[in-house]
Amino acid sequence: MEDIKVLEPTVNVHVFSDKILEQDVFFQVLKLQDSFYLWFGKSNQFGDLSVAMATLKNITSSTNLIGGNESHSVAMAQRLSKKMKKQVFISGDISCFDQLQLPLLEQRIAEEIKCNPDKF
Repeated sequence: MEDIKVLEPTVNVHVFSDKILEQDVFFQVLKLQDSFYLWFGKSNQFGDLSVAMATLKNITSSTNLIGGNESHSVAMAQRLSKKMKKQVFISGDISCFDQLQLPLLEQRIAEEIKCNPDKF
């Protein structure tokens, strides 16, 4: 009979929030093995789902998996994947953010990555 090996969990959850242009925005990160899933929003809406990952030739490939063709979430997933060198899933109701909030949203995510890199 084989020995049973106890494995450590490979999914960790990290939650944070902030005010961006006077609106509460919530973030949730699911850290997976060699990837992470990032959800953000102003409510509990799932929104679209985009993914990005590095290919064998060190090119980042990205696409929208669920929802409309949200180029903002695809581009955000691509930038985060390049920066973190991991597969990145991005979900959120990005349509509820305007052009002024999107850069601030990414800036807040970058700040959280810098302060808590082990959560991503």
